[in-house]
Amino acid sequence: SAGINRLLVVERYGRIFSVPLDRKTAKPALLLDTNEVLGRSKPKTLSAYGIALHPKYPKVRYAYATIVTTNTEEIPKGSRVSRFRVLPGEPPRCDPKSEQILLEWPSGGHNGGCLQFGPDGYLYIATGDSSGIADLYLTGQDLTNLSGAILRIDVDQRSGNLKPAPHVGLHGNYLVPIDNPFVGAKIFAGKPVDAAKLRSEFWAVGLRNPWRMAFDPGTGNLYTGDTGDHVREEINRVTRGGNYGYPVFEGTPEGPKFDPSASRGDYVFPEAEYGRSSGNDIAGFLFYRGNRPAGLDGYVVFSDFWGGWIGAVDFRGDADAQRPIRWLFWDDHISTLGT
Repeated sequence: SAGINRLLVVERYGRIFSVPLDRKTAKPALLLDTNEVLGRSKPKTLSAYGIALHPKYPKVRYAYATIVTTNTEEIPKGSRVSRFRVLPGEPPRCDPKSEQILLEWPSGGHNGGCLQFGPDGYLYIATGDSSGIADLYLTGQDLTNLSGAILRIDVDQRSGNLKPAPHVGLHGNYLVPIDNPFVGAKIFAGKPVDAAKLRSEFWAVGLRNPWRMAFDPGTGNLYTGDTGDHVREEINRVTRGGNYGYPVFEGTPEGPKFDPSASRGDYVFPEAEYGRSSGNDIAGFLFYRGNRPAGLDGYVVFSDFWGGWIGAVDFRGDADAQRPIRWLFWDDHISTLGT
């Protein structure tokens, strides 16, 4: 992470570490234990899914974390994004008592949880569709909940931006950028939108479980992988207001909630996709810029957690059709990637 010259490492069961990039001093230091935040002693009772430092850190000493407190689908909460104050001194350490919850959404196995600050200084949040393996709901096609999407919020509460609409998962401490694509939306997927229930935090919708996403340091474009159900794993460029189709479509094929009346022109389809012969859980994901190795500069690099393949997609230049996947090597159960 810029500002501290450390790699931030999130453990599934709640601990978040920072590790110096100098291998000679690479001793991990605890940044935050989310078990402390919730007053729990058993580390398997919750998960931590994401961490991001404020883009002006260390001048602005805030860290933002995604915490999953339950995987129960029937309740309206379970996944949350919270802000923590980073205490003075080195190595960095969050005050677990300083938590301010920004927002919450339901859990259920697909919890998303990746946090990234964009070049615009806004916080982008990946949420899952909250429906576990069964894919029961059309949350990705519903603008009245925060699930199945990538959100974009203003944690600095800049002048001219908007207050978020009341919602069971709203805690505040942020504003909605006025240029978010669904601000004031009246029609979505050909149907009227209930203005009283509209959530305007969306940047893109129609995703199943965008576990990791990444900005291209060269262009500022945003990319994400999306885990499929039984058919496809996706690599998407995330465009403003894009609807990526799930569960109406799963990649380019029909999805588990396919609607024969659906117009393919209403949806954005993957830049690249692969089927079950190559894997079934796109997980680790980054956009690589650099010369180590130079042959991957300008590529998205990703892992498939269960299939084991590490793949790459060349995003240099325009593409008239889907971009080919370059399979690099095999090493299973890699859940995330970093530089």
